[in-house]
Amino acid sequence: MGGRTAALFREVLFALLGHPGQAVVEDGSTFKLHESAAVDPCDRVVIDSMLHFGFLMQTIERFAFQCNLTQFSLSGEPQSLYQYRMSMAVQELSASFAREVAALSHEADTQPDLPLVYIKVRLAQHFEILPELADMCI
Repeated sequence: MGGRTAALFREVLFALLGHPGQAVVEDGSTFKLHESAAVDPCDRVVIDSMLHFGFLMQTIERFAFQCNLTQFSLSGEPQSLYQYRMSMAVQELSASFAREVAALSHEADTQPDLPLVYIKVRLAQHFEILPELADMCI
């Protein structure tokens, strides 16, 4: 991300975890860079494509949170074993993605000019499963 600011990069990483901010905004069923963000047009396309996964993470996190809130049904019965196991799997995959994003944040501290391609490659494994996982969490 040539010429990026550290603040913008951090906000993009935070948005990948499902939390938009000032430079990254929710737009329908995705996240994207705000029009005012000073980013090269080619970089903007790549960043916006990655930010969609942040929106998926938001969906996944909401599902996991809801499962934790509803450990018991209204009748006082415990949630099903399936719901419990699904919630645990979602939380583990979410934590794995968060660890990878945190590692990228640390690398950006030591190497401020990480190329966008490197970021996409580092997160590619997660980008493959997030759409299906988010579909299961809807």
